Amino acid sequence: MTTLMASNQRVWAKYVAHDGTEYNISAKANVVGAAGNAAKLGYTAGGPTLKSIPNGMRPRKVKCVSAGLPARYVVCYTEDATLWTTPGTTIDLFSHGNDASYSSTDGTLGERAERNIAQA
Repeated sequence: MTTLMASNQRVWAKYVAHDGTEYNISAKANVVGAAGNAAKLGYTAGGPTLKSIPNGMRPRKVKCVSAGLPARYVVCYTEDATLWTTPGTTIDLFSHGNDASYSSTDGTLGERAERNIAQA
């Protein structure tokens, strides 16, 4: 298992919405940078040509579990990310001061589009 640091460093990631629109979204550097995690998450670096994900839009997430630790919901940047499509895929995360191997479940939070609220 890769040694992960507890870090608040963030990087830009490219998030591909279900309609194919690409957005910049903030990602934890220690999660996407851990060996093997990027491919499982569908991660590629974002950049200045992409617009930021709209406020109110919720990215797709998958529930991941590890024995004796709280469940974590992890963003999957593409719909074909292994973590999203294949329950039981493992990913290394930093949790409660330790590196831990988590497994994806079939528990998902689908993408929610930006809410448009009409002004009266």
